Amino acid sequence: MGGGINFRETSLAALRRELQEELSIQLNNEKLLSVIENIFEFNGEPRHEITFLYSGDIADETLPETRIKILDKENEYGEWVAIQDIKDGKAIVYPLETVNYI
Repeated sequence: MGGGINFRETSLAALRRELQEELSIQLNNEKLLSVIENIFEFNGEPRHEITFLYSGDIADETLPETRIKILDKENEYGEWVAIQDIKDGKAIVYPLETVNYI
């Protein structure tokens, strides 16, 4: 899951919008943890992204199913994974530096 920041939109507003659009989730108590610049290659093409990493609380304590249909995409799914699985390398998050904040 991911998205972009629209012109004149803050990173926090984009976070809230993307979570609502893709997962129908509202976030509370957001806190900016870090900004990560990531230069990488994907499908043989150079890419450059800037990630604004936030923590927060999901407003509705009822989490979606483990496998989540991305609402604004066709045939795309996300998945909730255990934090320990990320720490143990059983699940991967991108950018990789994100693991330092879990």
